[in-house]
Amino acid sequence: KDFIESDKPLIDILCDEKVSDQPVEMAFYLILLHLNREPLNEEIYQKFDEALEKGHSEEELYLLFLSFLMVLYGFKGMIFKSECIFRISSSFVVSKYRLEIQAFYYQCCAYYFVKTKEFNKRKDAHLLSLSKMPKDSPRYKGFLINASNILGINGCLLELPKEDLEIIEKNAGKNFASV
Repeated sequence: KDFIESDKPLIDILCDEKVSDQPVEMAFYLILLHLNREPLNEEIYQKFDEALEKGHSEEELYLLFLSFLMVLYGFKGMIFKSECIFRISSSFVVSKYRLEIQAFYYQCCAYYFVKTKEFNKRKDAHLLSLSKMPKDSPRYKGFLINASNILGINGCLLELPKEDLEIIEKNAGKNFASV
């Protein structure tokens, strides 16, 4: 609920939830904490495996966890594991979840497609992710800025609507939590 209704960083939300006894929440916290850090120790990877095995009763949370785990494995060069997580996440009926969850899922898929060198799918997934994120969501601006970095690198930034380009221009140089 806090994730959808605020722009509070997800890592802070997970910290507030006292995640230590919940395998998925703890693993998700570790993903967000270590996404851009190298290398990870075997104990952390074991926590990811435990969370995968355990699953979660809240499907939206579990799909977000899978989405970011897929990205983490891709960033760490563990393409086979990333592909496995992609296949698991692809079994979800994503359209039944709230739009913000769909948007983050498709954005994570776009990062996955970078690692699998499926560049047309990457572009399509990024544009789809932006179309899913409600413009009145507290997360919209940060989500847009994050997506614009990738779209700009790919030469696709001008495919965004004029209103989005204005938001990006007004917020140039500002830092946003990507999640």
